[in-house]
Amino acid sequence: MATKVECLVPQDIYGSDPLIRTLVERWNFSPAKWALTVILFGLSYMGVLALAFGYLFPREGIIASSRDVFNQLNFLIIFPGIAFYYLWQPLKIVRTYTVLLSSIRNQCDEMDEQANAIRKLAVGKAWWLICLALGLLMIAAGTYDCFFKFGRWWYAANWLMILGLQLARGFIIYMVTITFARHLAVSLRLNQIYNHFDILSPILPPSQTYGIHAVSNYANGFVVFVALIGLNIGLAPVLSTRLEIGYPYQAAFYLILSGIAFLLPLWGAHSEMVKSKNHLLDNLSFQYQNEYNQTLMKLANRDQVIEDSFKRLKSIEEAYELAKRCWVWPFNTSMPIKVTLTILAPLGVVITQAVQGFLSNLISNILGS
Repeated sequence: MATKVECLVPQDIYGSDPLIRTLVERWNFSPAKWALTVILFGLSYMGVLALAFGYLFPREGIIASSRDVFNQLNFLIIFPGIAFYYLWQPLKIVRTYTVLLSSIRNQCDEMDEQANAIRKLAVGKAWWLICLALGLLMIAAGTYDCFFKFGRWWYAANWLMILGLQLARGFIIYMVTITFARHLAVSLRLNQIYNHFDILSPILPPSQTYGIHAVSNYANGFVVFVALIGLNIGLAPVLSTRLEIGYPYQAAFYLILSGIAFLLPLWGAHSEMVKSKNHLLDNLSFQYQNEYNQTLMKLANRDQVIEDSFKRLKSIEEAYELAKRCWVWPFNTSMPIKVTLTILAPLGVVITQAVQGFLSNLISNILGS
């Protein structure tokens, strides 16, 4: 019977990330509380400060915050969602590892070894230092952009407004990159854990599938996080007066990144399942060939009792065909549909416009001919 794993805690996933340790360990923030704090900051920044400086409502020569739907979407939906997932992700990772490690053979030694490896991967300072550098780079780029909008756009009304926006962007970029770094670290570790236990078919009940359901659910949850960020890209046709030349490449990058993010923690399990399937097919082929040779010998010797041999050949053949059709992905067959819909949801406006354009051109061509 599997021993409950109690050796991993969220702090093991935090590593040396100073922001999450300050929020959780010193200020006792929960994911919901942190998301609410980001919403309150957004309302204060876009509402109270903009009103104080005369940039809340439209007037000649300025772009007011009440008309900036793009940043309203960011501050009230996307940024809080990022903040929530930033604190929630370590809890989900620990639960996923716990379920998975509980099924490892040679329980104590293997679990301790894998848990220590997880801690070592998360502790390194390189993770958060790189993410901090990216956040600072985005702050510098955003500040430079504000020079050209100074006094006209509400978030560039003065240096205090610029400071508020750029600090918010810096924190968000830092949290996003840290979240992706954690996901990469988790995926690398999971792909090394898979070869320590037998991966059963995901069509079996969750209690019998050694945590594979937990991993696929974690991967699906991360895709939801990526899709939340993808709202910036998907709603660009609505929120922008003119799309950038590189917009198609941004949409393509989002689609590719979302698919990779889902498959990354599951690829090692898929590889192990393919190996197991090929091994089973090889064994069945070997059995079939042996049985076939024995049947030929019986026929050559005019053995009258060969009916059982034909039955065994038929059974092996049916088993082989069944094994060939075996699902070799560590998630149910319905999961790809759910993930695809999640990925495409932020691009709903773009897809709708493309379909409308295609149908319009098709009808015009038909009527024109």
